[in-house]
Amino acid sequence: MLATASRSPAASYTFTNVADTSGPYSSFNIQPSINDSNQVVFKATIGRRRERFVKGTNPATDTIIDSTNPNYSIDRTGRSNNSGIVIFNATRRPQRKAISRDKPGH
Repeated sequence: MLATASRSPAASYTFTNVADTSGPYSSFNIQPSINDSNQVVFKATIGRRRERFVKGTNPATDTIIDSTNPNYSIDRTGRSNNSGIVIFNATRRPQRKAISRDKPGH
């Protein structure tokens, strides 16, 4: 007697759009980060060259740092811990590499 394996139905998923290029963002760099509270941190570009780290969906209120900051130039993507504090790599002017974090409650 030959037995066949039964197929399980595919799982159903619901996706939430955090950000896309239909609004102010022109591109996204590297990989986003998500913590256990579903807070997403990502590096995005607005316009041609204005990079920023964002935690949330609104760039006007959720930007951590952007490339107009006179003290930093953004290097890599940020990561958020479960308390919502974000760390990121940057170059502190003049030309010093730094690991920085945002202010609690930002």
